[in-house]
Amino acid sequence: MVHWGSDKCVPPLPTDDVDGAWRCHLIVYAQVVGLSSVTEANVEEWYWRLTYLRRTSPGANGPGLMLWFDGKDTRTSHYITLAILRRWVGLWTNWSKYTRAKWVKEQQAGLIAWCDSELTVATKEATSEG
Repeated sequence: MVHWGSDKCVPPLPTDDVDGAWRCHLIVYAQVVGLSSVTEANVEEWYWRLTYLRRTSPGANGPGLMLWFDGKDTRTSHYITLAILRRWVGLWTNWSKYTRAKWVKEQQAGLIAWCDSELTVATKEATSEG
C-alpha cells in the first residue's frame, strides 16, 4: 500500500480537482522514476528521469513529462515542467529510492525486453503470413 503526503509542500497546494489529478500522477511517477519524494535536492533529478522516460519510451510522447486528466468536458494533457515540479517540493511517498545508475540499468533492461517481445510478435506474424 502506498503512503504519501503533500502536507510539506510550500506554499500549501490548493485542493481543487485539478490539483488532485496532478497529485495522483506525481505519486505514481514517484514509483516510476524511483524517487520517494520531491525535494529541493532532487527536483532536477526528477526532471532528468522524466525526460529520459520520454525519450526512451514507446509511443509518441512516452509517459514522461506529461500528465493526463479529464477537464470539464475534454481529456486534457499538460507537460510537466521544472517549474511545476518545483511547486511539488515536499510531496513524499513510501516508494523505494534508486540511484540514477541503478534506475537507468532497470530502464534499459525493460526497454530491451520490450524490443525482444516486439521482435517475437513480428516473427510469429511473418511466419503465419508466409
